[in-house]
Amino acid sequence: GDTILVSAGVYVEELVVDVSVTIAGAGIGQTVVRPATSVPGSGPGSQLGTTTWLARVRASGVTLSAMTFDGDNPTLPAAVDARGGIVTDFTAGTFNALQVLGCEVKNVAYRGIYAAAGGSGHKLNSNKVSNVKAEPLDSVGIFFFGAVGEARGNNVTDCSIALGFQSGGGGLFRDNVVSACDLGMLANGSTSPVNILDNTVTASDQGIQSIAVSTTVTVSGNATSGCLTGLTLFGLGTGNVVVDDNTFDGLGAAGSSG
Repeated sequence: GDTILVSAGVYVEELVVDVSVTIAGAGIGQTVVRPATSVPGSGPGSQLGTTTWLARVRASGVTLSAMTFDGDNPTLPAAVDARGGIVTDFTAGTFNALQVLGCEVKNVAYRGIYAAAGGSGHKLNSNKVSNVKAEPLDSVGIFFFGAVGEARGNNVTDCSIALGFQSGGGGLFRDNVVSACDLGMLANGSTSPVNILDNTVTASDQGIQSIAVSTTVTVSGNATSGCLTGLTLFGLGTGNVVVDDNTFDGLGAAGSSG
């Protein structure tokens, strides 16, 4: 329940948070966490037990704010040294109410901010995430896997998938800005309701995608531009997708679809 204030500086370590606590830095680019080991891993799966992660959360009610988590440590051999940024460590249990607020996560191979394998009440808001793309269409900037929560007001660039709900995960994506990604926003196999509202996706291969959901997915007030595909639906499952008041603009690119 306490708050730990972390001064400006560079901290070379992998953080484990196993109590309910708030850790607040001095600001993006001021308080910087970099990896002490270089094990980014390759292929699918989180590989939590064998790779480098910058912050593993093993408690409910944890808040991380105003820090940069940079997976590239210039003193280590690789350009990307970390498998992931911030994760709820599902190997240790199911945890609720992770808040990541006003942080930056960059230069990781597989997951930027990851509410993993359960839990609810997560809030991943007002963050910057970039360069999460080692695994094509599998690396994700902000990801809810079987977990429920919200991601609001984030800026996500240069990722394979910018924001995603998968395997039962659901909740709210709102007011996020995405650019230069393979896919902007994904709902795949969701069973909890999904709301994708008032987001902007630019200069990406695909804007918004829904795959085999078993719930209601509402896609409203979004704008995609410079994307080859604005909205793609692959099988509804037992759910339904409500599409209203969006703008899908391919900017005249050959082969683009609304």
